[in-house]
Amino acid sequence: MKINNSGTTLVEVMISMVIILVLVVGGAAFIYYASRDIGFERNRVVALQVANSRLEELRADLYAKIIPQDLDGNLYYNYNLYYINYDVNNKKWVFNSIDPNDTVSINKLSNLPITTTVQYVDVEPADAIVSYDYVHVTVSVAYRLGSSDIVKLETYIGP
Repeated sequence: MKINNSGTTLVEVMISMVIILVLVVGGAAFIYYASRDIGFERNRVVALQVANSRLEELRADLYAKIIPQDLDGNLYYNYNLYYINYDVNNKKWVFNSIDPNDTVSINKLSNLPITTTVQYVDVEPADAIVSYDYVHVTVSVAYRLGSSDIVKLETYIGP
């Protein structure tokens, strides 16, 4: 008498279910992390565009308007780092020694910090003449709340 063992056993079915479960969980994790990273990258690209736009605004303006000065137009004759933001009401750049906590909205995320700094650079500091040969401008934009993820663009602008 011949015994027919052509059917599948319970152990074989369980092993195949575990293999399928591992593949499904791995695929779901891949899709989750990929979509999350795509969202982060989208926000980073927009933050980069915002930072570039701020730099272009500064480049397009006259050099005399982005020289650190007080509200009366008196120049600050030093090489300190100053924060700068645009006052929409008065249509001019405003300089501060402390961060004015400027914010921007990116892809439904609001109140993301944008920081713009200017610092004068003198090419020949030994000439004893206070002259601002050019300014070093830095724009930093955060693109995730509660994180240190920022894009940072730097440039030098001359007269």
